[in-house]
Amino acid sequence: MEIEPSLHDYWRTVKKRKWIVVAIASVTAIGSFVYTQVQTPLYRTSGMVRYEPPSGMMLGVDTGNWDPYTALKTQARALGSADLKEKVSRRLGKSVKFSASQVPDSNLIAISATNVNPAEAADVVNAVMEIYAEADLEA
Repeated sequence: MEIEPSLHDYWRTVKKRKWIVVAIASVTAIGSFVYTQVQTPLYRTSGMVRYEPPSGMMLGVDTGNWDPYTALKTQARALGSADLKEKVSRRLGKSVKFSASQVPDSNLIAISATNVNPAEAADVVNAVMEIYAEADLEA
């Protein structure tokens, strides 16, 4: 007949090996602290643009049959295109990385940039939105 260990038996084992438990907890805590201190912080900035499909007649085409879902998806892809990234890079004088994605169930496009410098991330997002607005005014 086997005797099942009781809670008291487990506690006695933990007490007997308390220095191992303390050592493991200390190494884990110190390792976590060092890891978080060594990490470079990344800042994410985001902005949103609203896409308004044209109304009425545009260039002789009736926009009443305009597919807003497809148009919004096209605008989101255009905002994330290599061509726009090149324009933003030229404007800011450095290589940039950003992404653009459609916000579900809306006519909004989210633009976000990640950088080690929060001001630079904001500059990228602002430049993308400015270039998009300028292109929209030209069209």
